[in-house]
Amino acid sequence: MSAATAMVMSPPRARRADPPSASPRAEELLELIHAYRLAARSLVRQKVPEAARRVAIVKLLDAAREEPACATWCVEAVRREALDFVLTGRVPEPPTIDPMVRELRALKRRGLARCEACLRPVPSDLILDQLEEGHLVLLKAWAAYEGAVRSGRATS
Repeated sequence: MSAATAMVMSPPRARRADPPSASPRAEELLELIHAYRLAARSLVRQKVPEAARRVAIVKLLDAAREEPACATWCVEAVRREALDFVLTGRVPEPPTIDPMVRELRALKRRGLARCEACLRPVPSDLILDQLEEGHLVLLKAWAAYEGAVRSGRATS
């Protein structure tokens, strides 16, 4: 079972250390909204029949509507991620911040097996995903280091 399917079966709830009458903190709400967005994105990109993905998206929307603290925002997050797929059946390209990966994906969309400029082979989607994940890990590490430097906690 994929993470997105698990999300539909058991969607996240705002975690609280306080009594039930206390409101969740803003960070918890943002994490919850982000979790719904990622679940919707994952459902759209799953390699299962289109009809099954649409049913799962509807179930995810139902779960989002039941969120006590921020139902409107959770529903909106799912809609924004899944609307184009639900209306057209198109699966959007994964978002990328790495210009090299973006260009390689553009070559793949054009059906090219090799780069026209350097004649190197265009990697598979799996390798492009791994490149993107590695790039994000480096960016997070760099951001953490910058934060440590700014707060004076960095070691040289």
